[in-house]
Formats: sequence, C-alpha cells, structure tokens
Amino acid sequence: MLHSMQRRKYINEKDEAKLRLRELFSSQSLAALSTHHDGQPYASLVAFYSSDDLRHIYFVTPKTTRKYANLAADHRVALVEPDRWILDRSRNTVVTRTPSERKCWMIPGPNGVRLAELRAEKSAHPSLSPRDVNFVFKTARQAEESFKMPQDVEWTYDGDSLVLP
Repeated sequence: MLHSMQRRKYINEKDEAKLRLRELFSSQSLAALSTHHDGQPYASLVAFYSSDDLRHIYFVTPKTTRKYANLAADHRVALVEPDRWILDRSRNTVVTRTPSERKCWMIPGPNGVRLAELRAEKSAHPSLSPRDVNFVFKTARQAEESFKMPQDVEWTYDGDSLVLP
C-alpha cells in the first residue's frame, strides 16, 4: 500500500513539473544556456523552444561558437530564466526590468550542489542592484566601443562581489 501511495505522489509531482515547464516555456522565449569547458563555466543568452512532449529544447548556434564547442564536448547543460533589463542608451537609465520567477536556488555543499526552496523575501529582490546594473551596462558600452559592435556581458557573484569574467 505504501509503495502505491509513493508511486502516486511521484506521478503527481512529475505531472506538476511538466505543467510548470509548459507554462514556463510558453511564457518565455529567451534563457541563459550554461555549459562548461575545462572546469570553467560559460553562459550565453539563447532564444529557444521546446517539443510538445518536453523531451527536447531547441536553439540555433553557429558551429564556430564556444557554446557549440562546449556542447560537442559535453552535452550536459543548465537552462536558466534570467532577469531582463531594458536600458536607455542615451540616458544610461533602466527603462524596464522583467524579473524571472525564482522559487528555488542551488546551494553548493561538500557532496555537490543541492536545490533548495528560495524564501519569498529573497526571491522578490532583483539579482542585480541598480548600482550593479549600471556597472554592467557601462562595461558593455565600453566593450561595444572597443569591438565596434553590440556585446553581451556575462556576470556572476563571488560571495557579495560582482564579477565580470
């Protein structure tokens, strides 16, 4: 009897997960794709869509990209829904911010990474402060001026410090 109840709970959780994935994939067209190479993380923004059965996620990338090389070497990836900011280039100000729906976070530990529920008060805060948004924006503008084309700037936190790799 207990085994049957556990199986029903698993099936219900699996159905719930599929429902949430369908809702997420139908409401989002962009995600951060995280890969790695030689122990170094790499993330890039991709436009994607999923198959109806949720077994496949599709996106396009040229064979000349680091993303393609990383995927060819190791197919394991993470797909993250990022916060998005629209910035006014002439005034260097934030026009809009679209937060991602954060319910969980990954916590490193001695036996690997575990998924934990994110407290509501923590999930309501933007991933970047206004000061940090401006710093990332200015860095992107400097890179654009240097390379004479639009640039994507990746960032992360090391403890409380903002890091631009």
